[in-house]
Amino acid sequence: MTFGIFDRHQIGQNINSALIALIPILAMIGNAIADITLVLVILAFLATHWAQAKLFLGSRFLQLAFLFWAWMLFCSLISLFPSHSFQDSLPWIRFPLFAFALSYSLAADQGRAMRIFIAAAIFGTLVESGFLFRELIA
Repeated sequence: MTFGIFDRHQIGQNINSALIALIPILAMIGNAIADITLVLVILAFLATHWAQAKLFLGSRFLQLAFLFWAWMLFCSLISLFPSHSFQDSLPWIRFPLFAFALSYSLAADQGRAMRIFIAAAIFGTLVESGFLFRELIA
């Protein structure tokens, strides 16, 4: 018997929702922290939904994303600067994986997700207002 907050799947969903809500706020701080959070969302999604991996890989969106990624990797290997091109194209797969994890997480519980995003938008507005106020008086 598991309770809602102690269920492994529910904990993963809560972590995903919190990380997704933090991305816009963290993007104000810098690109690196937002990218790290994006990767953490993907890892949390994969950790909680690993049993359904075969179902996800059957998704046409992910199949096309992996095909496009493979094409990018191939093109980078035959470019004028293959090492630089390959380094740029290798981590690109995080964006379609994030889009898939985001759509799946938001569809899981739309009411809770909407409340979290409204709270994050209000908090982000307050943080940004604090930054602007600091700039005005400094």
